[in-house]
Amino acid sequence: MNSTSATPKIKPSPALVQQLRKETSCSIQKAILALSTTSNDYQKALEWIHKDLTEAGQKAVSKLSGRTTSCGLVAISPLSNGLGVEAVGNIGSPLRVGMVEVNCETDFVARIGEKIMFRRAAAITSSPVPPTSDSALSVGLYAHNSTTPADAKGSSGTVAGAVLVRLKAENLKSLLLSQFQDPRGVEWRKEYRGLERALARQLVGFETIGIKALTTPGSQGGAQEGPMPLYAQEFHTYGPLAARLPRYEGLDLRNVGRSLEQWSKASGIENGTVEVLEYLKWKVGEEA
Repeated sequence: MNSTSATPKIKPSPALVQQLRKETSCSIQKAILALSTTSNDYQKALEWIHKDLTEAGQKAVSKLSGRTTSCGLVAISPLSNGLGVEAVGNIGSPLRVGMVEVNCETDFVARIGEKIMFRRAAAITSSPVPPTSDSALSVGLYAHNSTTPADAKGSSGTVAGAVLVRLKAENLKSLLLSQFQDPRGVEWRKEYRGLERALARQLVGFETIGIKALTTPGSQGGAQEGPMPLYAQEFHTYGPLAARLPRYEGLDLRNVGRSLEQWSKASGIENGTVEVLEYLKWKVGEEA
């Protein structure tokens, strides 16, 4: 018998209605129906409410089970990745970046009855290193088709990527930490943030398989069709930045690996390197 179709038999007690609503968070109509159906027996009314909620939940699951969730967003947030251009990476503070994917049936998720599913989550983390360290980790982030406000800490879109970068240099702390007052510090950190973002955009914009290319004599990158290692790809996303900064105009952008080697020398880091260690790329609805 459907419990919601029962006919009220007696007038429910207002005090019990209030108590039942407080304990179960049910509507006033459900509380009245439960108590009147059970002759103001509070314990039986409580059981009636629980049974009704179970039946309603099963109906909702059954209704939504056959509906697909092919739309949604991938959101990515730098919980701790340095503070803009004031500091970069995990020198003196932990590195923490989170990524989640949420799926839904349509782009109009405010519609009543929309099926929404939390699909997956991941994190990139690293413990802090001391200011005396000659290496640090940071993460470049990018989300495609993003509608996130410009001042938001994170971003979301239909495709998102994160690139874990290791920077090594003898003059690392003077470049990465504002308190050491390197005359080029802020400017250099802006340039480095631009490089991080370009690497993440490259990852998101091009089919990538692995990081470093196989050692092939004469390989120039960009000629092969289909997915390629990141380092073998032509560095399309850094071209506009390099064109605006004289010190990087001469970079060989025919592949990412060679570009990073030359960027390290041109940027002013002392006996250092910039290296991609790992990456994470998700597309809404893809097979995990």
